[in-house]
Amino acid sequence: MKVKDWLRVKEEVKKRDGYRCRKCGSSKSLIVHHKDGTSIDVMEKANNKIENLESFCRSCHIREHWRLARELEGKTLAVQTRNKRVLSEYKKSARRFFCVP
Repeated sequence: MKVKDWLRVKEEVKKRDGYRCRKCGSSKSLIVHHKDGTSIDVMEKANNKIENLESFCRSCHIREHWRLARELEGKTLAVQTRNKRVLSEYKKSARRFFCVP
């Protein structure tokens, strides 16, 4: 997406949201946030559809990214725990199969 197109989309989103943060209602320092987590760094791949975007003030935007990071960290820990359990079971099976103590 070209910069001028992105600026137009951002303005549409802010207008749709009444120039207010969707979380707290503030009208200061509005940022357009991608709900699906895509970053400005990958704009060519970002989902810039209006329904994927929402207006946040700077504070709520930071809080949202911290929330998403904690959520992702929890999922990562759950996967690591599951993988350790699977690996442990696999090792037990391999020991029995190969008669390794």
